[in-house]
Amino acid sequence: MTTEEINRRFAELVGVEWHDVVCASPGDYLCSCGKRFESSGDYVLHLPPYYHTPDYCANPVLVLEVMMKLEYWGENWGVTIGSMLDKTGKIALEAIKWIEENT
Repeated sequence: MTTEEINRRFAELVGVEWHDVVCASPGDYLCSCGKRFESSGDYVLHLPPYYHTPDYCANPVLVLEVMMKLEYWGENWGVTIGSMLDKTGKIALEAIKWIEENT
């Protein structure tokens, strides 16, 4: 999986809405959430305030925060010191695997 695929899959599994223009041509902008817009300005206005696409791979602390919020922290889902420090997506992949197998 690419880091973008890891980020999208983790967001999907934990209920984080993902916004990204997936198909754009002049006058036709489609967000990954399914909404269509006539201008990039309208697309930007539909985003939540201060929205940015989460990068769970580059920031493993985000994965830990989400897993704690969902009360999965005490579960045995393969967290190691190495995966907590890794910025390539290992902890996100471990979380994805655990969520898919246990929820």
